[in-house]
Amino acid sequence: MNTTSTQSLEQWLQDCPNKFEFYSRFLDIKSDIQNTLEAEGITPTDEQLAEVLDKYMDSGFVENAEDILYFWNEYVNGEV
Repeated sequence: MNTTSTQSLEQWLQDCPNKFEFYSRFLDIKSDIQNTLEAEGITPTDEQLAEVLDKYMDSGFVENAEDILYFWNEYVNGEV
């Protein structure tokens, strides 16, 4: 029988074998959204932030995919 348990982020970080690598690759999208809005003078409520996060997560990451392909093409063409 295979069982899994869900850990909080804090619990997981305590057991994380390489915290530096995790933090160098971890994307906190919720914080990115909040920081972007606050940089524009907008202070969202938790509910508003959750709604924008849900819409972003449902967006399919089209812009991110375009950026990834752009960076890949730069790399393979020796432009980096």
